[in-house]
Amino acid sequence: MNNLPVLYDTIFLYIGLLTNFLPIFIGPFRPQVILAFSGTSNARLAMYDIKANQTKYRTPFSYPEKESWRVHDGFQMVFQGVRTLARRALREAIESLHKETGTLNGEWDLVLTAHSLGTAISYLFLLDLLHEGISPENELPQECETLSSVPPSVNITITSFGPPRLANPALVEHFHELAREFRERRGREEALTEWVVIGHNDG
Repeated sequence: MNNLPVLYDTIFLYIGLLTNFLPIFIGPFRPQVILAFSGTSNARLAMYDIKANQTKYRTPFSYPEKESWRVHDGFQMVFQGVRTLARRALREAIESLHKETGTLNGEWDLVLTAHSLGTAISYLFLLDLLHEGISPENELPQECETLSSVPPSVNITITSFGPPRLANPALVEHFHELAREFRERRGREEALTEWVVIGHNDG
């Protein structure tokens, strides 16, 4: 998206710090790859925050009911602008993890974390990962960075702080269906864990 230079700067640099300087956090049990998305950090991003009309959820994955799925227009625009960069950051972090620790075959866990606007981006990113894990025959657009499906032994945790409203009930229900199927295919509840932190009476 050529009209989003400030968004590329703001979000890519934040992700870039993680991938270039701190791609891996070694937890007490298994290595973790952490992908973080920043919240609203400048006036340009704030303009996308207020583009709150619901628009069609744009996805390359084929589902008959997807015509009813709606998302926050501004959040989807930001996601479209950083999707390829985020996928590249994650791929590079995974490669770095394998080189530095020798872990193979999914002997690591993935953590997505974000604040405010970033939480909407992280959930759209997670939707991509779930779609790919369940329907790998569907292909993302050519401009998207190649990213192998998350190995079955990898657990995904998403932790969001102060998340805004992202989607309509139809898409929320689809997300829950994907999450259930993702866990069932991997045979364990911890395959996908959600942590949400909000203020009292906030949403």
